[in-house]
Amino acid sequence: MSDTTATLILAAVLGSLLLVMATIRVVRTWWRLRAPRLVTCPQTKAPAAVTIDATGALLTSAFGGPFLWLDDCSRWPSRRFCGQECLPQISAAPDDCRVDTIARRWFADKTCVYCHQPITETRIVPHRPALLRPDGRTIEWPDVPAERLPAAFQTHLAVCWSCHVAETFRRIHPELVTDRPRPPA
Repeated sequence: MSDTTATLILAAVLGSLLLVMATIRVVRTWWRLRAPRLVTCPQTKAPAAVTIDATGALLTSAFGGPFLWLDDCSRWPSRRFCGQECLPQISAAPDDCRVDTIARRWFADKTCVYCHQPITETRIVPHRPALLRPDGRTIEWPDVPAERLPAAFQTHLAVCWSCHVAETFRRIHPELVTDRPRPPA
Protein backbone atom coordinates (compact mmCIF):
# COMPACT_ATOMS: atom_id res chain seq x y z
CA MET A 1 0.00 0.00 0.00
CA SER A 2 1.39 3.37 -0.96
CA ASP A 3 1.70 6.38 1.31
CA THR A 4 -0.95 8.22 -0.71
CA THR A 5 -3.49 5.43 -0.26
CA ALA A 6 -2.82 5.23 3.48
CA THR A 7 -3.19 9.01 3.76
CA LEU A 8 -6.48 8.92 1.86
CA ILE A 9 -7.83 6.11 4.04
CA LEU A 10 -6.78 7.98 7.20
CA ALA A 11 -8.42 11.17 5.92
CA ALA A 12 -11.63 9.28 5.07
CA VAL A 13 -11.72 7.68 8.53
CA LEU A 14 -11.10 11.01 10.26
CA GLY A 15 -13.70 12.72 8.07
CA SER A 16 -16.24 10.01 8.85
CA LEU A 17 -15.47 10.27 12.56
CA LEU A 18 -15.99 14.04 12.50
CA LEU A 19 -19.24 13.59 10.58
CA VAL A 20 -20.50 11.04 13.12
CA MET A 21 -19.56 13.31 16.04
CA ALA A 22 -21.33 16.28 14.42
CA THR A 23 -24.40 14.15 13.74
CA ILE A 24 -24.51 12.97 17.37
CA ARG A 25 -24.24 16.57 18.59
CA VAL A 26 -27.02 17.74 16.26
CA VAL A 27 -29.40 14.91 17.20
CA ARG A 28 -28.71 15.33 20.93
CA THR A 29 -29.39 19.07 20.67
CA TRP A 30 -32.66 18.48 18.83
CA TRP A 31 -33.74 15.82 21.35
CA ARG A 32 -33.05 18.11 24.34
CA LEU A 33 -34.74 21.18 22.88
CA ARG A 34 -37.93 19.67 21.47
CA ALA A 35 -39.74 19.50 24.84
CA PRO A 36 -42.07 22.31 25.95
CA ARG A 37 -40.76 24.67 28.61
CA LEU A 38 -42.29 26.83 31.28
CA VAL A 39 -40.88 30.33 31.68
CA THR A 40 -41.94 33.57 33.32
CA CYS A 41 -42.97 36.05 30.65
CA PRO A 42 -40.87 39.20 31.21
CA GLN A 43 -43.72 41.40 29.96
CA THR A 44 -46.62 39.96 31.98
CA LYS A 45 -44.68 38.30 34.84
CA ALA A 46 -47.02 35.31 34.40
CA PRO A 47 -46.12 31.70 33.52
CA ALA A 48 -45.90 31.01 29.80
CA ALA A 49 -45.50 27.71 27.99
CA VAL A 50 -43.04 27.95 25.13
CA THR A 51 -41.53 25.62 22.59
CA ILE A 52 -38.19 26.24 20.96
CA ASP A 53 -37.70 25.99 17.23
CA ALA A 54 -35.88 22.65 17.51
CA THR A 55 -35.25 22.42 13.78
CA GLY A 56 -33.54 25.81 13.74
CA ALA A 57 -31.53 24.86 16.79
CA LEU A 58 -30.63 21.58 15.09
CA LEU A 59 -29.39 23.34 11.98
CA THR A 60 -27.33 25.87 13.95
CA SER A 61 -25.87 23.34 16.42
CA ALA A 62 -23.53 21.96 13.80
CA PHE A 63 -22.04 25.43 13.36
CA GLY A 64 -21.28 26.45 16.94
CA GLY A 65 -24.88 26.98 18.12
CA PRO A 66 -27.50 26.12 19.01
CA PHE A 67 -29.08 29.49 18.52
CA LEU A 68 -32.50 29.64 20.14
CA TRP A 69 -35.72 31.32 19.12
CA LEU A 70 -39.31 30.48 19.95
CA ASP A 71 -41.54 28.36 17.77
CA ASP A 72 -44.65 28.80 19.92
CA CYS A 73 -45.78 30.54 23.09
CA SER A 74 -48.98 30.35 25.10
CA ARG A 75 -49.09 34.18 25.07
CA TRP A 76 -49.35 34.25 21.28
CA PRO A 77 -51.02 35.38 19.03
CA SER A 78 -51.70 38.54 21.05
CA ARG A 79 -47.98 38.94 21.85
CA ARG A 80 -46.66 37.29 18.69
CA PHE A 81 -44.09 39.96 17.97
CA CYS A 82 -42.51 40.11 21.42
CA GLY A 83 -38.76 40.41 21.71
CA GLN A 84 -38.49 36.85 23.10
CA GLU A 85 -36.80 38.16 26.25
CA CYS A 86 -37.61 34.84 27.95
CA LEU A 87 -34.91 32.99 25.98
CA PRO A 88 -32.15 33.76 28.56
CA GLN A 89 -34.18 31.80 31.12
CA ILE A 90 -33.99 28.77 28.84
CA SER A 91 -30.32 29.32 28.00
CA ALA A 92 -29.43 29.61 31.69
CA ALA A 93 -31.15 26.36 32.69
CA PRO A 94 -32.34 24.45 29.61
CA ASP A 95 -33.37 21.31 31.50
CA ASP A 96 -34.75 22.98 34.65
CA CYS A 97 -37.52 24.79 32.79
CA ARG A 98 -38.74 21.70 30.92
CA VAL A 99 -42.36 21.01 31.82
CA ASP A 100 -41.72 17.31 32.44
CA THR A 101 -38.79 18.13 34.76
CA ILE A 102 -40.93 20.58 36.75
CA ALA A 103 -43.71 17.99 37.09
CA ARG A 104 -41.28 15.20 38.01
CA ARG A 105 -39.80 17.36 40.78
CA TRP A 106 -43.25 18.25 42.13
CA PHE A 107 -44.36 14.62 42.24
CA ALA A 108 -41.02 13.38 43.67
CA ASP A 109 -41.90 13.80 47.36
CA LYS A 110 -45.66 13.27 47.05
CA THR A 111 -47.80 10.32 48.07
CA CYS A 112 -51.07 9.30 46.44
CA VAL A 113 -54.10 10.85 48.08
CA TYR A 114 -56.01 7.53 47.71
CA CYS A 115 -53.55 4.70 48.45
CA HIS A 116 -50.90 6.76 50.32
CA GLN A 117 -48.08 5.13 48.32
CA PRO A 118 -45.16 7.23 47.03
CA ILE A 119 -45.69 8.52 43.52
CA THR A 120 -43.42 6.74 41.06
CA GLU A 121 -43.25 7.07 37.31
CA THR A 122 -41.99 4.28 35.12
CA ARG A 123 -39.93 5.28 32.11
CA ILE A 124 -40.39 2.04 30.16
CA VAL A 125 -44.16 2.44 29.92
CA PRO A 126 -45.23 6.02 30.59
CA HIS A 127 -47.59 5.63 33.55
CA ARG A 128 -47.80 9.27 34.42
CA PRO A 129 -49.11 10.42 37.76
CA ALA A 130 -52.30 12.42 37.87
CA LEU A 131 -53.85 15.27 39.78
CA LEU A 132 -57.03 15.28 41.85
CA ARG A 133 -58.95 18.41 40.92
CA PRO A 134 -60.97 20.31 43.54
CA ASP A 135 -64.18 18.97 41.92
CA GLY A 136 -63.08 15.38 42.73
CA ARG A 137 -62.09 14.26 39.22
CA THR A 138 -58.62 13.06 38.35
CA ILE A 139 -56.67 14.30 35.36
CA GLU A 140 -53.27 13.32 34.01
CA TRP A 141 -50.81 16.15 34.53
CA PRO A 142 -49.91 16.45 30.78
CA ASP A 143 -53.59 17.25 30.11
CA VAL A 144 -53.24 20.47 32.11
CA PRO A 145 -52.02 23.33 29.92
CA ALA A 146 -48.37 23.91 30.82
CA GLU A 147 -48.86 27.56 31.73
CA ARG A 148 -51.51 26.49 34.28
CA LEU A 149 -49.38 23.81 35.95
CA PRO A 150 -47.92 26.04 38.71
CA ALA A 151 -51.44 27.02 39.80
CA ALA A 152 -52.65 23.42 39.52
CA PHE A 153 -49.80 22.22 41.71
CA GLN A 154 -51.04 24.57 44.44
CA THR A 155 -54.71 23.54 44.27
CA HIS A 156 -54.63 19.87 43.19
CA LEU A 157 -53.50 16.74 45.02
CA ALA A 158 -51.19 13.99 43.73
CA VAL A 159 -52.65 10.70 42.51
CA CYS A 160 -50.69 7.62 41.39
CA TRP A 161 -51.33 6.09 37.98
CA SER A 162 -53.15 3.04 39.35
CA CYS A 163 -55.57 5.06 41.46
CA HIS A 164 -56.15 7.46 38.56
CA VAL A 165 -57.13 4.56 36.30
CA ALA A 166 -59.38 3.10 39.03
CA GLU A 167 -61.07 6.43 39.73
CA THR A 168 -61.57 7.12 36.03
CA PHE A 169 -63.18 3.70 35.61
CA ARG A 170 -65.33 4.34 38.68
CA ARG A 171 -66.48 7.67 37.21
CA ILE A 172 -67.20 6.32 33.71
CA HIS A 173 -68.73 2.97 34.71
CA PRO A 174 -70.24 3.29 38.19
CA GLU A 175 -72.66 0.43 37.45
CA LEU A 176 -69.72 -1.98 37.21
CA VAL A 177 -68.11 -1.01 40.53
CA THR A 178 -68.83 -2.71 43.83
CA ASP A 179 -67.57 -0.90 46.89
CA ARG A 180 -66.61 -3.10 49.80
CA PRO A 181 -65.66 -1.80 53.23
CA ARG A 182 -61.96 -1.91 53.91
CA PRO A 183 -60.82 -4.27 56.64
CA PRO A 184 -59.55 -2.52 59.78
CA ALA A 185 -55.83 -1.88 59.75
